Amino acid sequence: MCGLFGFVRASRDETPERASAVFVALGRLAEQRGRDAAGFALGTGTGRCHVVKATGSFTSLWQRRYLPAVHLAPVALAHTRHASQGAADRLANAAPLVVGAGLVGTYNGDIDAADIVRRLPPGLPEPQGDTDSEPLLLALDRARGDLGAVCEVLSAMHGPAALAWVDPARPCLVFLARAALCPLALAWDRQGNLFWGSSPAWFRRLDAQARGRLGFQVERVGEGTVLAVAAGEAPTVVAARSFTPVARPGDAKRFPSIWAGLDPGDIAAFRAETRHRTRPRSPASGAGPDGGRAGAPRPADRRAGRQQMAAADRRPRTGGGQGGGRRPCPAARRAPPGAGALRRPAAPHRAGRRPAAAAGPSAGGSSA
Repeated sequence: MCGLFGFVRASRDETPERASAVFVALGRLAEQRGRDAAGFALGTGTGRCHVVKATGSFTSLWQRRYLPAVHLAPVALAHTRHASQGAADRLANAAPLVVGAGLVGTYNGDIDAADIVRRLPPGLPEPQGDTDSEPLLLALDRARGDLGAVCEVLSAMHGPAALAWVDPARPCLVFLARAALCPLALAWDRQGNLFWGSSPAWFRRLDAQARGRLGFQVERVGEGTVLAVAAGEAPTVVAARSFTPVARPGDAKRFPSIWAGLDPGDIAAFRAETRHRTRPRSPASGAGPDGGRAGAPRPADRRAGRQQMAAADRRPRTGGGQGGGRRPCPAARRAPPGAGALRRPAAPHRAGRRPAAAAGPSAGGSSA
């Protein structure tokens, strides 16, 4: 499975270089989840993003000349690809993807793309690549940042998924969503910058390397959760919605690389908090909606996943928070004390902060 990471920068942070260094370090850690392609998008707060991507690893993509633009960017979305659907060497399949009216998105998962197109109203544009993520992002582009419409799209897809995107209709917001299985975590540092990543362990590792100076407060995002995060003096979760995530029969065993890069304790915690629904098995066992098998994993994934899941089964299934305590996040207010996970919200929560935007220069690559 692919790796997701990124940040929403706190405008009050007087040392932007530190958050930028964390972003680059996350990119190297995210190679644990994919090396087929890598990319990042730098938001400007005006609805435009500057996208840099290439086939190969994040390490081969990254150059120091990108740093000044990262320092100035209020938002950054990034991705490391492990190809499950679509050719690994085709740049059109690499994320971040720019679709429709300019939505920029990153995605981790494996869904039935043809199935979601059938379930949604007609009229989606033709995709430029051949991945499952592009039809999903095109459907989200049509939602225009409306969380009710977003939940309808996410409820219609079947399969493991987590994603992050910026919608030009709501340029001051970053949207984060977790559906079935695929892990996603949030982390706040001492300066108030908000990061996200596929593995909570990445933040613990970086904080340990910094001897605790980063002070990350980490939360697991619960299945069936959509969050809208506003940039500003301190990034804030300003809205949240829930939806019912749907997995296909056998998804957890078919894609063991879902847990790549996670510690055994994190795997156990995510698994203990599972709340997705499994759709009924079709007559053709193990087949996709068109009779073919969707997203068959690589043999190496099977071996690595069996080792990780076996290790997780030997650990107690606790749901404790990470990073030394709980960050008071609006979307987590309904969570039981010490649960350490962002639970499904019953209604939007607003923190009362006014979204702010900042402008950043291009890092090179394409603009959206």
